[in-house]
Amino acid sequence: MCQGMFGGKADQASCICVLSLDGVITVFESDVETYACHTSGFLLPGPIAYCKQLDAMVTATTARFVQCYRYDAIVKTASSDVASRGTQSSQRVTPYWSVDLGESILEISEVVIDNARKRSVPGSPRVVDGDESCIMVLGERSLFCLELDGTIRFAKKLDSPPSCFVPYGLSHVVGGT
Repeated sequence: MCQGMFGGKADQASCICVLSLDGVITVFESDVETYACHTSGFLLPGPIAYCKQLDAMVTATTARFVQCYRYDAIVKTASSDVASRGTQSSQRVTPYWSVDLGESILEISEVVIDNARKRSVPGSPRVVDGDESCIMVLGERSLFCLELDGTIRFAKKLDSPPSCFVPYGLSHVVGGT
């Protein structure tokens, strides 16, 4: 489960996204189910996180892939008619990107790093002031840092099994705001 301001609308309440046992992504707005769509390649649900910079949900599959689903793709694929959800739909949302990390994924988190420069967001015409994001992925034996387009920025092999995962931007430690 993850939460955020899906769709980038500042005037709406925070939404909740749930990944069910059969790989269905369901979005709830104000206690009402608004969208639901099927994903592919799921035997069991894995960790899921909301990436604000991409306006997307990032999740892990049992096939050891990390996949990114854009919110607008979920909205286009899903039917907003609650009555039609009672039947099994063959439509599946297509991932924005997918990367094979080669090990089981324990946790996913977006890390925002403060910067003073303007930059563009991959796959989006928006230009963002200041903040840069990356996606941190904790595996059973490694820590991965992914760019917003799914490429691996770095990977660190861990000497022992991880017991917790609390990522944060470096500027917050070194004296950033």
